Amino acid sequence: MPTETRRLVFSSDELVEALNAHRKLANGKMPEGKIVFCRVGETSDFRVSVKILPPGRSEVQTFHLDGDYVGAALIGYCAQCKIPLPRGAEKNLQACGNNVALNLSLNAATQALPNFVRTDAALH
Repeated sequence: MPTETRRLVFSSDELVEALNAHRKLANGKMPEGKIVFCRVGETSDFRVSVKILPPGRSEVQTFHLDGDYVGAALIGYCAQCKIPLPRGAEKNLQACGNNVALNLSLNAATQALPNFVRTDAALH
């Protein structure tokens, strides 16, 4: 059976937007403040480093975010932007320079096909 693949590439600005929106849902993983720096790691272990300037402070704080956190932020960003994603797809992240690619793979053999119902209206 064929496998469907998609690749969505997010710019660093879109990544920062996604992280800012997800921060409110993530229960303190990242503190409030302005993200002043964001770099996607080029290692085999996917991670993103961010530097945040908390309100009323002059020192930035550095945080390292793992793929699960970044993936959840990007999936939420897609939902907010009304970009449909197949729920059953395998998802992984990949660094593309300072951009992030969300790779989706959906194997047709493992997905249930919809039931097709033939009605009298369809025959006329």
